[in-house]
Amino acid sequence: MKRIFFICLVLTFCAASQAQIIVKEQTQKITTPVTTTNTVIKNPAPQIQLTQGRDMGIRIDRVEDISTFDENIYTIYYTFLNSGTENLNIAFQKFKIEAIFYRPDDSYVGSGGITNTSALGKTWLNSAETVQGTLVVRRSDLVRNAAYKLRLSVDADNRLYQDVNKSNDASTTNVTARAIRNSDYFLTSAKVIIQTGNDNKEAQNSKVNIYAGPANFNDHFYFKYEINEELKVNSTTELNLKPAVSTPDMYSDFNRLSFYKQQGVALAITYDNNAWATDAWKINNVTVMLEFKDKNGNPYPLPVYSNVTISFSNASGLLGYRAGDDITKNENQLRLLTLGTDNNFNPKAPAFRKKQIRYLDVAR
Repeated sequence: MKRIFFICLVLTFCAASQAQIIVKEQTQKITTPVTTTNTVIKNPAPQIQLTQGRDMGIRIDRVEDISTFDENIYTIYYTFLNSGTENLNIAFQKFKIEAIFYRPDDSYVGSGGITNTSALGKTWLNSAETVQGTLVVRRSDLVRNAAYKLRLSVDADNRLYQDVNKSNDASTTNVTARAIRNSDYFLTSAKVIIQTGNDNKEAQNSKVNIYAGPANFNDHFYFKYEINEELKVNSTTELNLKPAVSTPDMYSDFNRLSFYKQQGVALAITYDNNAWATDAWKINNVTVMLEFKDKNGNPYPLPVYSNVTISFSNASGLLGYRAGDDITKNENQLRLLTLGTDNNFNPKAPAFRKKQIRYLDVAR
């Protein structure tokens, strides 16, 4: 038995001395610097390419025409993109976004509206991230039925941010102006209807002057009328005001419908009881009728401005002597009634007051 054990031990030793010993070699990790030669990086998000560094872009998705009859209005739906590799704080930096109209030959027309990125409802816009926004733009001076380019751009250059790629800073689409251009039409006729109450305007003993023009713009009035004759008790008098300027001046910028749409219209009635200091004139109601036409005499295409009727039904009061006035001083009985409208020709409250230099001043 011992002999058998000894023989096995010898055989095992010999086999071990002839066997190949296998050692597993460990892999050494080597770090190699990477040099980027192409600054455009494909972004996993569709339709976006990333630019190495800072890069923002803007894209018009669609435009909705919501114009009124006399103002071109468009809602721009757009996408703002962070197409750079750096995250962007759009709330802090407030990049300006502006819509500008151009003619087909790229000549400048004017701005339609401005906003900034703080209105997009986000603070940070990460790399490859987008956010949608809307901007309502307006122009009332576009030629009706003419084509224009509408360009939406983002101001990507300021002292805090330098954009490395300018090619996506603007997006352009085409629009057609549909609105009537109010600047082509002028106030060509002004008619005043006055209802006298229970105290007449005397003949010869008192003088009335009427002026019409843009509200709060006393350097220019375009119609006037002088009344020396009597306006009888409880009567209605219709007066066609006369042009106060030459025909060429009737077509000035300050007599355009577009200017009246900014300022409103004003009518001033002055009263001077130059004979008897105790005379007065009671007005119950005043109505103003306006006509707007172009230089060729064509009326405004729609009734809303071709014939404008404004009723000052609350224009009821006395011009002339009032209780407490000093009858020895005629200037105390110089009175003024000013009637005005807002920019949509809605009547404002009348103002009865002592005569002053600025006839056409209307409460804003």
